[in-house]
Amino acid sequence: ILNIQRECNDWAKILRGFQGRITLWGGVSARTLDRGTTSQVAVEVEECIKLGRMGGVIMAPGHALKYKSENIEAMRKVWEEKRKYRD
Repeated sequence: ILNIQRECNDWAKILRGFQGRITLWGGVSARTLDRGTTSQVAVEVEECIKLGRMGGVIMAPGHALKYKSENIEAMRKVWEEKRKYRD
């Protein structure tokens, strides 16, 4: 399991290259959770969920910091609503 910043790395490329052999942890930017809007958080969560369809993704904040509670709630809410990868 690797925790690499999604905003600095191409997660799709990494997941394709190591499919089935690597898991990426994180995906939601610390910057967005700290300073972004709930709408920006929702966009990042949805992008992370799309990447998760390839397998090998554990969605979480990119770093363990104290974030705005409304952004943590937005992250959880979008994940709950859209997390189903397969029908």
